[in-house]
Amino acid sequence: GADLIGLLRSLGFSGAAVGVTAEATESQIDAWVIAGCDEVLPKGCSTGELVNELTVAHRRRRNGVRFRGRGVER
Repeated sequence: GADLIGLLRSLGFSGAAVGVTAEATESQIDAWVIAGCDEVLPKGCSTGELVNELTVAHRRRRNGVRFRGRGVER
């Protein structure tokens, strides 16, 4: 999960990344964000929700803005 995102970022991946985790605790979300995720969703989210979050994250990155946790600026 977060380790893979961190590896991708270290290799230069700059696209949108949304993590999906069973443990959506604040510390777990922080770990995903520190690794480079733009957003973290709980397991069980719909495909539509995942696609929507990826789309929003892509637009934010394209505009040079990075957010975390549903609009909390990071």
